[in-house]
Amino acid sequence: MTTDNLNSALSFKHLFSKECLSRGESPIKTTMKYFLDPEFHFLGAGMPPLELFAFQNFSFKSLDLRKYTFNEIQDLILNKNDKFEDYINGDIIEDELDSDILIERALQYGNSRGHPSLLKFLKTHINNTFKPIYKDWDILVNNGSTYGLESLLRIFCNPQDTILLEDLCYSSTIEAIEAQRINTVPIKMDSEGLVVEDLEYKLKNWETLYGDLQKPKLMYLIPNGHNPKGVTLCDGRKLKIYQLLREYDIILIEDDPYFWLQMPQYKKPSLKDNQFIDENKPENDINSNQDFLNKLSHSFLSIDTDGRVIRLESFSKYFGPGTRLGYLVGSKEILDNVWNYHEVSLQASSGISQLMVNGLLNRWGQNGYLNWFKRLRVVYTQKRNFCLNSLYKHIQQFNINEYVQVEEAPKAGMFFMIYLNINKHPDYNQKLTELGKEKVVAYFENLFFEKFIQAKLLLAKGSWFTVNDPCHSVIDISKCMLRGTYAAVTPEKMDNGLKIFAEIVNQEFN
Repeated sequence: MTTDNLNSALSFKHLFSKECLSRGESPIKTTMKYFLDPEFHFLGAGMPPLELFAFQNFSFKSLDLRKYTFNEIQDLILNKNDKFEDYINGDIIEDELDSDILIERALQYGNSRGHPSLLKFLKTHINNTFKPIYKDWDILVNNGSTYGLESLLRIFCNPQDTILLEDLCYSSTIEAIEAQRINTVPIKMDSEGLVVEDLEYKLKNWETLYGDLQKPKLMYLIPNGHNPKGVTLCDGRKLKIYQLLREYDIILIEDDPYFWLQMPQYKKPSLKDNQFIDENKPENDINSNQDFLNKLSHSFLSIDTDGRVIRLESFSKYFGPGTRLGYLVGSKEILDNVWNYHEVSLQASSGISQLMVNGLLNRWGQNGYLNWFKRLRVVYTQKRNFCLNSLYKHIQQFNINEYVQVEEAPKAGMFFMIYLNINKHPDYNQKLTELGKEKVVAYFENLFFEKFIQAKLLLAKGSWFTVNDPCHSVIDISKCMLRGTYAAVTPEKMDNGLKIFAEIVNQEFN
């Protein structure tokens, strides 16, 4: 389908904040097009000269996976200790590639939307992967998803506006929202993500449930490898969610940093002759890029006819958080207004980060980029499987099945969640009487957290991620939650840490 057959996005100016509507285009920004014209006598902006830039060249080294099949990548990781032999050595000056960002451009003011070569690569990547179905979608480079969210809150929300969140949410997201005095309303989740029935019920009965609270302008969710819950929103729910957002005129912020960390279904280990047997087998049905893409969930971009979905993309989980580089995908109207905000905040994302990331991507090509994600799939699957196998092993060995529940195995991302059945703790009834319902969960959460810390084990408190409902209590007083990660942990430390967890739970409950 060509863009000629597609409709343009709707205008959502009526949802913009007062701050956004009061902000115009930067007058200096409108002149930057002349800077690129070599015949222009550009005396209008305070730009330092190239000869005084301290850096004269940039080079990098990275794995070169372009020639590998998925099966070859998987075999090297599982059977040969991840020992790849092919590398790319990039040199921005010596290589003289047309796709490279010139150093004098990377280190200079300007290009606050992102450097054209990088934007071109990313637009092709998004189109190949998600195939947006309206005409005027665009990309805007930024400093990562956290900054992208903060920008969108400024674009859409006035103080006391309302945003819908999943009932568990990344703690920094909650803090960013509360700092702007925006109300939050949680929507229930289960093992398949956001519960559509709860969303529909709250939207239909808003006045009854929430009185004068402003109706929501935005909904924010993490569809894959949810942080902290670890679950993935099933594709079957997405169309109904989108239809409800259209009906109630709500913008969706789709924060999806774990999209390319999707994994096959996990199988619990079996027990035979007192030995735990790993039941997870290597994948053997990915023979092409399309086979790989068919394994992945769908983005809301793929069903967005209105331009009401804004997708947050980030390189943090794929290339390294220190790149501080990400981008927004959404309608041009919305991104133009975010761009105006960039001009008075970050101005532009790091030119050095863009130069390096762009240089690597264009040497890899689209196929090499997908192969990098295939490598991530195999490595994260290996990490997740080891973690959960170890967890179930120690739960069984210490006989604490009655006291521990493990959330649905992650199908994406880097997090797993454990629930402790605190109502079975020998001190529970006494503490419930002493402290009451409002404080009993916090008491046991703190109790276990401190005992874990004393034993040199860190698991994040579930309360750090809990979204409070302004009108209704949603606390389950029978459980407390703990979030763990298997991402940057060696197998030895993972196994020992989970053994410590099981030992302490056993000591406390027995």
